[in-house]
Amino acid sequence: LREGQLGVRLAAARAVQALLPFAFPPTPQQEPASEAVTLLGAVLENCGPSAPAELREEALRCLASCVCDCYEHLTPVLDALAHVCLEAMAGASGNAAVAAQAVEVWSELSEHELELLQGAPSGAPAGGCREVTRRALPALLPSLLKVLSEGCSAPEGDEAGERLVDAVYACLESVARVV
Repeated sequence: LREGQLGVRLAAARAVQALLPFAFPPTPQQEPASEAVTLLGAVLENCGPSAPAELREEALRCLASCVCDCYEHLTPVLDALAHVCLEAMAGASGNAAVAAQAVEVWSELSEHELELLQGAPSGAPAGGCREVTRRALPALLPSLLKVLSEGCSAPEGDEAGERLVDAVYACLESVARVV
C-alpha cells in the first residue's frame, strides 16, 4: 500500500480488504495495537487528496472494513481518519464515488458502535464503545448535510450523485441511532 505503481497499490488495498477477516480473530482487542495502527496508517496514506481518485475510493472502502476490525485501536489514527473522510466529503462535487466511500466509513463506524451499545447490559457501561461517532458529530453532521444538499440539487440521472445521496441518508440514520 505504501509503495509501487497505482495498479499495485490498488491490488494491495483490495487484498487487505479481502483478507481483513482472517487477519484479526473475533476478538481484535487482543491483537497487538501496533499491528492494527500500522495497517490503519498504511490505508490512511492512500485516502488523501494526493492519491489518484481510483486509489482513494478503494482505500476508503478498505478503511470502512478496517474501522470495525481495528476499532479498539482507532485512537492513534482517529484525527487522520476524520480528516481524510471529511476532506473527501467536502470534495463530493468533484468525485461522488470517493465521497460516498468516505460516508460509508462513518456508516460502518456508527453501526459498529450501535452494536457495542446494544450489547451492553441495561445501565452498564457501553461495552467498549469509544463514542467516536458522538465525538465526531460537530464536524460530521454539517459535512453530511452539505453533501446531502449538494446531492439533492444534482441533475437527474446522475447515478454517482444518487448513490452518494443514498449513502448520506443511510449514514445519517446510523448516526442518529447511535447519538
